Amino acid sequence: MENTIIANKYKIIKKLSEGNFSEVYIGKHINKNENVVIKFEDNINTNILEHEAEIYLYLMRQKINIKIPKFKLYGIIQNYNYIILEKMEKSLKDIIKNNELNLDDVLKIGIQLIDFLEKFHNQKLIHRDIKTENILFNNKNNIFLIDFGLSTTYKPTYNNYFNEKTSSKEYREYIKSKGKNKFVGNLMFASPYVHDGYDYYPKDDLISISYLLIYLYYKELPWSIFKYKDKKPEIIKALKKYVDVYSYYNKYHIKGDEELKNNPLFILHSNILNISFGSVINYNKYKEYLTSFLDDKNIYTFSWNNNDI
Repeated sequence: MENTIIANKYKIIKKLSEGNFSEVYIGKHINKNENVVIKFEDNINTNILEHEAEIYLYLMRQKINIKIPKFKLYGIIQNYNYIILEKMEKSLKDIIKNNELNLDDVLKIGIQLIDFLEKFHNQKLIHRDIKTENILFNNKNNIFLIDFGLSTTYKPTYNNYFNEKTSSKEYREYIKSKGKNKFVGNLMFASPYVHDGYDYYPKDDLISISYLLIYLYYKELPWSIFKYKDKKPEIIKALKKYVDVYSYYNKYHIKGDEELKNNPLFILHSNILNISFGSVINYNKYKEYLTSFLDDKNIYTFSWNNNDI
């Protein structure tokens, strides 16, 4: 693929990464000093990129100031679909490889991600694939959530319009969905309800964020020792045992320690787990709660700013 010209505008420079169904390259506009990311997929086996392009275009039309990379182009070349996007500075995955994150760093990441999800969910969209490689930073430390290939709409009645009562038609519908949905998402950070095959709705994205933040600070989750897909049964067993992950850290790490007990990440996680099904999600409450623990209130400065990534 290197040196291939796409749409008479973009030249492929080098491969950045490779997944099960896609390859990602760094590219450059041939007439402008503009770096881009070009993502390819084999269109014989999948058609995820067309769906992802539609979501980018939809979000851009809404003019809601949501932080997504600028969408450049979607097209087909030979047997491949491709999507071209603005290139960001770095990914969270790269950052944590080379830097120790302090609590302020993690809280600021959480505030920005919750702000993103509020705007995303308000468009009746759910992300369903939250993980470190899908979280990017620009040169001003704005956080961008990417990769909407697995994103989809959700039923509005699953968020705002009914109470959690066994007599509720919508609630009964949700309960009956258990086991009917194929797993979608990241094994490490997916909600326990997603692992159980329930219909996906906004609370599940927020649970993923809470798991992610705890992972960033403590560098593990109770099930993160199981790193491969063939370990899914072990992951699910550990996840169900420690749905509220505080009990795991309290037992195996710093039992009785006040820092652990009062860590806002665990309290946030517990509050998100306790969101009543169908209730209006108060995103501002979670952002304000995390902000209250910041030593530095500027959510766009991080401890690694002066380090080489």
